[in-house]
Formats: sequence, C-alpha cells, structure tokens
Amino acid sequence: MSLDGGAGRARACSCRDRDAVARLLEAAGIPPRYRHCRLSNFQVSSDSVSMRDQLMQARTIAERIGQGGVQADAADLSEQRAGA
Repeated sequence: MSLDGGAGRARACSCRDRDAVARLLEAAGIPPRYRHCRLSNFQVSSDSVSMRDQLMQARTIAERIGQGGVQADAADLSEQRAGA
C-alpha cells in the first residue's frame, strides 16, 4: 500500500546532479584561479620559517579533514597554533 497514492517520491532533476560541482565550488567562494589546486600540489614558499611551519600545519589539518579523520573546531585549531 502506497501512502502517497502511487505518485512516487519527488526527486531532483538530473540537471541538478550535473551542476552540483559547479554550485559547490561557487558556494565555497574559491576563486577560479585556485580551483585546479589540490593539497597534493600545494607548495610552501616563504622565507619565514615560522610562516612555513604554520602553512604546513594548516595543510596537515586540511588533509586530515579531507580524510574524515578530524573535525575542525576552535580547540583543534588552537592546539595547532600553540604547537601542541
């Protein structure tokens, strides 16, 4: 017995799936010139040792988040800033 009178379920149009990546990139606010970038091709280039260390820590956090291994929250980021 169908509770909806046999009409079926509402489904998103296939065009919605097709445009999903473009919508996500737009919503993320990533400028077009950086959309080709990946963590795997991220290069740290700074004369400051402190800046290089911070960028590498940020990359490590981003990789862990991408792998689903950590949730970014204020405490996690504070630990990284403190060098813990």
